[in-house]
Amino acid sequence: MPVIDSRLWVIGLSSALVSGCGSVITNGVDGASNPTVVTLTFPSGTSPVAAQIGNGAFALQTLNGNTLNLSIPSGTSNYAVVYLCPTNVVGPVQSAEEGVWEASTADGSSFNLSCSTMPATTAGTGALTGSLDASAIPGAASYSMAAQNGNAFREQEGYALFFNGPTANIYTLAPAGNDRVLLLVFDSNKEALAAKNFDNQAVPGALNGGNTVVFGAADESTPAAITYNNVPSGYSNLQASVGLRIGGGVAQAPMIGVGGNQVPIAANATSQYPMLPSNVIESGDYYLVGGGAMAPGNASPFVLAETTSSGGAVSLTFPAPWTYAGPAPAAQPAFNFSYAGFSGKTGVLQEAMYIWETGAPGPDLNNYQVEISATANHQGGSTALALPNLSGLTGFLPAPASGTVVYWSAEIWQYSSGINLPLPLNSTRSGVSNQGVFTVP
Repeated sequence: MPVIDSRLWVIGLSSALVSGCGSVITNGVDGASNPTVVTLTFPSGTSPVAAQIGNGAFALQTLNGNTLNLSIPSGTSNYAVVYLCPTNVVGPVQSAEEGVWEASTADGSSFNLSCSTMPATTAGTGALTGSLDASAIPGAASYSMAAQNGNAFREQEGYALFFNGPTANIYTLAPAGNDRVLLLVFDSNKEALAAKNFDNQAVPGALNGGNTVVFGAADESTPAAITYNNVPSGYSNLQASVGLRIGGGVAQAPMIGVGGNQVPIAANATSQYPMLPSNVIESGDYYLVGGGAMAPGNASPFVLAETTSSGGAVSLTFPAPWTYAGPAPAAQPAFNFSYAGFSGKTGVLQEAMYIWETGAPGPDLNNYQVEISATANHQGGSTALALPNLSGLTGFLPAPASGTVVYWSAEIWQYSSGINLPLPLNSTRSGVSNQGVFTVP
C-alpha cells in the first residue's frame, strides 16, 4: 500500500527564483495596463497544463519548452495552475501525479514547479568506479556518493550497500563531465562518520585516479549540538534529519518533492549532528537541519522545524500543534486549514496531498497522487483547500472510485525568508502536519 510521506524526516523541499520565456495568456483581457508577468517552469514532459487568472475558468496552456508566462492584469493578483507530471514506472507500478499551485503576484514573479514522482534519468551520465577502505573509521557500516556537475546532480544512497568488512568497491552513475564528488562513510544509524571531497573528477572514469580512497582520522566528522524549543506537551520522538546542500542547492518546487543537490548526512539525529571536515566544505555549501516531534501515541499530528546553518550548534523552534481529523471522505476531498499558530506571519503555505491505488498488484497497478498548495496571499484568509473545478478539461487524473482507500496528509508551513526554496542560509521554516486514511463513499 502507498505510504503518505509526512516529510517529517525529509530534508530538502526546495525552489528558487528563475527566469524564462514562454506563452502569455490574459484570460480574455485585451490591452490590460501594467500587467504582472509570472514565470512558471515545469519538469520536462509535463502535460497537460491548465491555468486560471483571478476568478476566471481554467484553460489549457501550451508551454514554450518547459515554461509558461502568465500575464496577470492590473487589479488582479491571484492565479493558479494545474499540471500532470510525467508518468513514472518503477517495477510493476506506474505512478501518476497531479500538481496544483495557487499563488498571488505578492508571492513573487517566478517559480520552478516539480514532481515528487519524477523518474530518475540516466541521460547524460557515465559510470564512476573505484574502491574505498574505511578500516581506520570505527563503526563504519556503509557509504554513499554524490556527484555534481553544474545543475546536474546524482546521489547514490549507499545505506543498503553494507561493507563486507571495512572495504568496498564503488560503482554508480554520475553526471557526465568533470564532477565534484563527495564520498561519505556512515555508521549503522545512518550518520556520517567521515567524508572526502574530489573536484574535477572525470565521469565516466575511476575515482581518485583508480587508487583506493583511504579514510583516516582527518576525514572524520565532529558533533554539533541540536536544541529543540517550544516542544508541545506530551510530544515525543524528537528526531532530526540533516543534509548538506552543496553549491547552495538547485531550484526545485515550492510545493512538491525533495531538494536538489542535497547530500544526506544524518537520518536519525537527536541531540547532535555530524559536521563534515572543513576541507570537504566548499563555497556555497550549507547544512539543512530539520526536526520533528509527534503527538503522544500517534503517528499524527506532527510539529516540524528546519533551519540552515554554515555549521555549529543549531536551534529548532516548533510552532503550536495542530490537530486535524482530516477531510470528509469524498472522491475529491475538501481540506480545512483552520489554524491560528501562524496568524500575523508572512510566508505561509498550505499543502494537501492524497494518494490512492487502482488495479491489481503487478503490471496493472497504478499509484495516483494529487498535491495542492496555496499561499496565504492567495487564500486571503480562507481555510478551505480542494482540487479546483476542471470541468471541460481532459487529460488530468480521474477521481478515485467508490470504495477506494485514500491516504491523505495536510501541512501548513511558515517561512522566515518568504516562500522561496531552497531555504537560504540562516533562514528557518516551521510547520504542522496531520495525516490519515479514508474510504471513498
